[in-house]
Amino acid sequence: MSILIFLPNYIGDILMTTPAIRFLKSTLPEQKIFVVIKKVYSVLVEDNPDISGMFFKDEKKFLQKNIKLLKPDVCLLFRTTFYNSYLSFIIRPKYSIGMDQELSKMFLTKVLSRDVDGSYRYKCYLLSKILLKDFFKIENQYNPDLSKIYLYGFDEEEVKRSLNKKLLSNNISFNKNIILINPSSSRKTKVLTLEQQKNLIQKVRQTFLNYEIVIVGNKESKGLYENILQQLGVKSFFGELNLKELSCLIKASKLLITPDSGPAYIAQAVGTKVIIYFTSTDPKNYGPYNENVKIIYSSNICNPCHKNVCNRKYICIKKFDIKNIIDTVKIWLKDEI
Repeated sequence: MSILIFLPNYIGDILMTTPAIRFLKSTLPEQKIFVVIKKVYSVLVEDNPDISGMFFKDEKKFLQKNIKLLKPDVCLLFRTTFYNSYLSFIIRPKYSIGMDQELSKMFLTKVLSRDVDGSYRYKCYLLSKILLKDFFKIENQYNPDLSKIYLYGFDEEEVKRSLNKKLLSNNISFNKNIILINPSSSRKTKVLTLEQQKNLIQKVRQTFLNYEIVIVGNKESKGLYENILQQLGVKSFFGELNLKELSCLIKASKLLITPDSGPAYIAQAVGTKVIIYFTSTDPKNYGPYNENVKIIYSSNICNPCHKNVCNRKYICIKKFDIKNIIDTVKIWLKDEI
């Protein structure tokens, strides 16, 4: 018997499904769990012992055929879209479940109301819990620790060697205390202005003289920050690290400062202290968080929102005070200033 799970499309969201996947596998150790995922993010789950195999959603020409060959008994949608719901329907599992959105009621056995309170992690767990009760007739289930995220493979020797080579080429030592700052995110409404980023980097650098301040970000952001980093003389990696190398670097660092984006959830998985600042999104939708996480958030008239472009002049960003970040860093690393 097998379970097919449709995963979301972003790094953080994918990692936030891992507590629910662990919950399923722990409850049903004999069942095989397969996932549908974007190929570029497959490294996030390829070493996960709870997952038996993957199908790549980018390869739509083969996806339907390959899933039909698997003949899953159950389809579980951690990302409920019209396409995922329709695909679940045509492969004819015995049971399917997802959220009530994008006409999913037409195709799935059961849907969960979008009005259900709780974070994304909790909703993934709740979908799994309902599946266990409805299909497998398992009533007595344990309550998993949803603050624990699972990521594997980042600490392999080959990954460490590859990362160390890239660090040395940038004159950075594994043995030095590192503070990472990630200015990037998938949406413009999640990131600070260039001036705010410049001030943040500058103040962290001035406060922690014994630390190597390293900036990490996606390839698309490199042009935005190039001049600032040259002015400040700060080292950086924009798109030069693969996900395993990035995870290894985050693990090796003392602290990560980041918006609500993928690296924030990698840090939670590898056990590194992380300060996450939220502008447009609401932190309660992405918890619970473990003891290594500090959240900085101030509610505004128009947040939370999930827009990429703001028609309210980016109020939530412009009103964000970076002093809150600096003060939090000082408190957390007070013995090392």
